[in-house]
Amino acid sequence: MEISTCIANFLEAKRAGNRAIATLDWYEDMLEAYLSWATTNDYSANDLYQADAIEEYLIDCGAQGLAPSSVLGRYRVLRALFRWLEKRGKLAVERNPFDFIEAPKTDQKLPKAISYHAMQRLALSIQGHDWRSQRDRLIIQILFYTGVRVSELVGIRLEDVDLGRRSIRVYRMKTRTEEFVPFPKSLVLELQSWIETVRPACDTDVLLVSKEQGQPYGPLLRAGVREMLRRRCLQAGMKIYWPHAFRHGCAVYIIERGGDVSLVQKVLGHKDLRTSLIYLRFDTDTVRTLYDKVFL
Repeated sequence: MEISTCIANFLEAKRAGNRAIATLDWYEDMLEAYLSWATTNDYSANDLYQADAIEEYLIDCGAQGLAPSSVLGRYRVLRALFRWLEKRGKLAVERNPFDFIEAPKTDQKLPKAISYHAMQRLALSIQGHDWRSQRDRLIIQILFYTGVRVSELVGIRLEDVDLGRRSIRVYRMKTRTEEFVPFPKSLVLELQSWIETVRPACDTDVLLVSKEQGQPYGPLLRAGVREMLRRRCLQAGMKIYWPHAFRHGCAVYIIERGGDVSLVQKVLGHKDLRTSLIYLRFDTDTVRTLYDKVFL
């Protein structure tokens, strides 16, 4: 079977397995890059099943300046494809080529996280009382205190906010599940004011709205959140923090305040606890204090 057909079948199976759209797009991009490389370098269809060709591809990716983490991502996608083919007896070779290929080495970098104080500084730097200024301050705090992804943030509807229980219903794009994420008491009045008084009236039921010049009010998009953060950070004289830095900042702050890793998992919606454990690698006084309570 042609490898292009195998890739199409693989992607279809992942699509049927309810994988997130972003994950499917990433798989498709990585696999198309492998096919494009093979065509450019005159590899035959049979060559693409060989460990030598895959290793040469990964070496070329590194030589072209891709970060080690990006090369590792390509390795993982190809490995997933060949494992899927192997389980279904569709390999065009006797052995899975990944039995002979070692994973590329990569530095385990800590994610970029905004600190609580930096978040406060950014929010307080927005001095206006117009609807847009109040919205931007609210976004900064929601991102930090709930740890939601930007795709989850822009999907929050008015009915998802429960002021009495201090929780927001969030649709997790990655796992296609709904979860309730808490928010602190300090946000209750700001959310209430935004929903009942400040938020411009419009036809959409999303919590956060936007308005382009000459256009009616409509839902705030992911790109709009990123542009707002870029602009507000520059105005505050700070380095630029993108939405995911607030998610990481939320996790680090929970650990710094003595929270358990399982709380990080619950708030951030990690499916696997091991994903949450990376935040214990941050050099915080809390981690050392908790350690000393056990061993000293």
